[in-house]
Amino acid sequence: MILKHVFFDFDGVLVDSFDAVYTINRLAAQHIGRQLTRSQYREFFYGNIHSRISEVLGLSAAELELFTRCKYELHPVHYTQNEVAPYDGTLEFLKKIHRSVYCDILSSSPEKGIRCLLDAFGISGCIRHIYALNAEGKRGILQGALSHSSNQVYFITDTIGAICQAERLPITTIAVSWGFHDAQLLMSARPDHVVSNFSELLDVLLA
Repeated sequence: MILKHVFFDFDGVLVDSFDAVYTINRLAAQHIGRQLTRSQYREFFYGNIHSRISEVLGLSAAELELFTRCKYELHPVHYTQNEVAPYDGTLEFLKKIHRSVYCDILSSSPEKGIRCLLDAFGISGCIRHIYALNAEGKRGILQGALSHSSNQVYFITDTIGAICQAERLPITTIAVSWGFHDAQLLMSARPDHVVSNFSELLDVLLA
């Protein structure tokens, strides 16, 4: 029996974390003498986030290393249930869908922070595995899922850079319009589907 294996981006798909992660990145940028606007932060997700950070902020390799270290020191302070919340419908959606498909998280945020939020929201039991801050990158994880099983693989995200990670792979990409990038921008990356609410997402996954 072929099952569906679904990878969810976390920030901007399951949780409303933009303000929290923007604050983390803005403060890290200030630490190395750079200013970061909200618009510039969204541009981080136009491609590979690590190379985009250097391009947008004009960082040397040493500055990028310092920025990254500072960012992850700030993460536990701001990436909490006081500043990050599930979207309306997230909890109900996951409790419905996890019985029908394999649900994994694929994120550039630290695993510990994600796990703490899942526990706080009472939905850790809905997620099978968390792939976070992996050296393979999102594309490497997706390729691994394809090579190790015959399941139909889906990738659900909210940015054009992440959609491009699945480019030319036999994966169904679904973009959600309520996250970091809007529907018009998402469509420019040509995902297989663009959805505007969890009801539409559920319909696509269960079709």
